[in-house]
Amino acid sequence: MRSSWTMLKLRTGLALGALGLSLGTLAGCPVTNLEHCALNQGACGEGLACSMCAVDNNGCVPQGALVEDACVFASGTSDPTHSTSGQTTTSDPTTVTPTDGSDTSENTFNPTTLPVTSTTGDTSTTGDTTDESTVTTESTMCMGDVIANAACGGEAPYCVDGTCVGCGELDCSVVEPTKPTCAADLGLCVECQAHNDCATLEKPACNLATATCMPCNSHDQCPATACNLETGQCFPKETVLYVDNSPDIVCSDGNDAGLSPGDPICTLQNAISRLTEGVEWTVKIKTGTKAQNGPTELPPGDFTVAIMHYGNTVPSLILMFADPALTVNEGNTVFMNRVGIYNPLPASDPLVACVGGATGARLWFERQRIVTGKTAIRANNCRVHVRRSTITNNAIGAIDIDGLDPNLAKLWIENSNVTDNNGIKFGAIRVGEKVDVSILYSTIALNKGPPMVAPIECVNNWDAKMTIRNSALVNSGPLFGGGCAAMDLPDSDVNLLLPGSGDKGTLGNVFSGFSDGVYQAKIGGALKDRAIWYTGDPAVDYGENLRPTNDGDRDYAGADRP
Repeated sequence: MRSSWTMLKLRTGLALGALGLSLGTLAGCPVTNLEHCALNQGACGEGLACSMCAVDNNGCVPQGALVEDACVFASGTSDPTHSTSGQTTTSDPTTVTPTDGSDTSENTFNPTTLPVTSTTGDTSTTGDTTDESTVTTESTMCMGDVIANAACGGEAPYCVDGTCVGCGELDCSVVEPTKPTCAADLGLCVECQAHNDCATLEKPACNLATATCMPCNSHDQCPATACNLETGQCFPKETVLYVDNSPDIVCSDGNDAGLSPGDPICTLQNAISRLTEGVEWTVKIKTGTKAQNGPTELPPGDFTVAIMHYGNTVPSLILMFADPALTVNEGNTVFMNRVGIYNPLPASDPLVACVGGATGARLWFERQRIVTGKTAIRANNCRVHVRRSTITNNAIGAIDIDGLDPNLAKLWIENSNVTDNNGIKFGAIRVGEKVDVSILYSTIALNKGPPMVAPIECVNNWDAKMTIRNSALVNSGPLFGGGCAAMDLPDSDVNLLLPGSGDKGTLGNVFSGFSDGVYQAKIGGALKDRAIWYTGDPAVDYGENLRPTNDGDRDYAGADRP
């Protein structure tokens, strides 16, 4: 059903098309003279006749001056309803009669743009005061193809029933099956406006900037489960287990539990024991009064799992002894999103262990906090991704990774804070053997190792590549150990390196805060314009603030922009 506004455009446009009026212009815009004789049943004074082609004198010309039949007003050409009481004039023709005798059936109008300006309100003048309001509507006539019609465009790109309309007045799934969603603000049919508009396995997420479906690259794009960040596909909805030991919930570690939020498993360890090889599983864990304080370990093999939080608070794995909170073994792929990992003693060495063996393992941390252990992450022959996470206050060091197979051992750190790790063996990162390292838009600051040990150390005959870009690196002494010879640091204006800054008191022009290991850049401070954004860089920062998205745009270096 078309809106009354659209129907008004259509009726007015049809009437004017039939009349063939030649109208004057005001400030370059076509206007309609509502006093024209053709809109008033041809009314003219004595000795005058109504010409639909004339502009002056409201279309009234001397009798005998009409020389073209097309200009002669004939009763019944239109049936306008006109009021001189200051109300809007509309016309409601039922037929259109072209002067060339062509077919008048539906969709046979010549494509003609007919702007219409209607004036409403009291237009009388008393003294120097005029009370007048003007409403402008526009109607475009068309014929032929519904899509890509030459007469249509802008917010009304489709030709339907002889007039150009937007997608709100048609069924996009019928008109453009590959673009079944209406973007009402544009008037266009598009692939998607939200993630649930994308139904294919290969492209389950909506790129909101282009309104097209794409592979997922964030867990938020797969709200029912999680995103496999390696394949770009959402995890299946049929393999979800729920973990919750809240006081108002009766949980169970029985084999039939965990299939719904109302009948959850009690512990993460038990949920992991229920996984089967070759199947992608999602384990959703909720904060409960009973801490998840037992060690969780995946057995070696083709196990793929996403450990995700659900509910309004972030759950945590809290250990009180030396075992890792999470152990990933050969053949495993683990995604973890918003599940904190702590050891308040601290005693765990490490908090997270990844043992890749001969075939490797994969570990993806997203929006994690890994704090107060001895070593935060220790990995061998593992591909470790740390995104939008904070690793802080660990007593031996933050990330310790090595491996002899360059295809199996890699470290990516993006939009993350590695800060305040006062390690007795190393500070922020210790990398060895064949491990490639990429650090992008991250803050690595005030990580203190033992004397003569830099916060980033390269050991065990390290022979690989380290790329650091758009990041803030801060330390009281040298930033890199002597074994880090293959670093790739772009131009100096792409990273901010601050050796010699030994404490937070000296960083007042760099950071505005240091809350729980998150170092936020100061507005207009030293990090401003020290990063350069390129296609493929993250669109948001640690705190989900938007980054610039044009190649070459300057940005704040570090994980958390103001």
